[in-house]
Amino acid sequence: MPDPLGAFPVDINNGDTPDADVVMNNFEWIRQYLNPRLGNLTPNQLLIADASGRLVGRTIHGDITIAEDGEVHVDTPACSVFRDPSDGTQPVADNVEVAVQFPQEEFDNAAMHNPATTPSRITVPRTGIYLFEGGIEWGSNFDWPWALKWLKNGTGPYLYPSEQRKGADVPGQGGRTQGIFKLTAGDYIQLLVHQWRQPAGSGLTLPIFDGRLSCVFMGSG
Repeated sequence: MPDPLGAFPVDINNGDTPDADVVMNNFEWIRQYLNPRLGNLTPNQLLIADASGRLVGRTIHGDITIAEDGEVHVDTPACSVFRDPSDGTQPVADNVEVAVQFPQEEFDNAAMHNPATTPSRITVPRTGIYLFEGGIEWGSNFDWPWALKWLKNGTGPYLYPSEQRKGADVPGQGGRTQGIFKLTAGDYIQLLVHQWRQPAGSGLTLPIFDGRLSCVFMGSG
């Protein structure tokens, strides 16, 4: 069977009004693979022709577009945000869980991140399954444990997997972690970092040198 994000099984961009069989074959393929998101569309709603009879592109349901070349395009929510040395270092006190701040954006196609007001958060726009990846690099060397943790909506329990490491041997070392989470529209995710020195009470504040947090929608689940 064809890939639901690929081309129609029949080429319909020939500059002519397609015959009924071609229209129905392509419509049935779309209906089967993209319902129920499409609802009860008819072939006339799906396939639009201009005055000369040539098929033209059409957004048929929110983020799903039928291009004039017969391709189905799905606008998948995704973003990638980061901090670098131009943002300064972010301090992490001993034995305190800190949400990493990401003041800059590489891309954000669904308004999932607000660097001005909530730079530690990625807020999902749609209910479904999301892949997250995040990581940091330290600006100081140390030899005690630290961890990365995922937090949803600002409260526990933590989402897993998380990652725990022994301290960095030299400045600039760090780590990253991934997670696949089923979320509801409006949920937000933060990447927390935690470092704790041994013995207890002898801690130091450590600087985060840089980091990145990325997210992509994987499906409705």
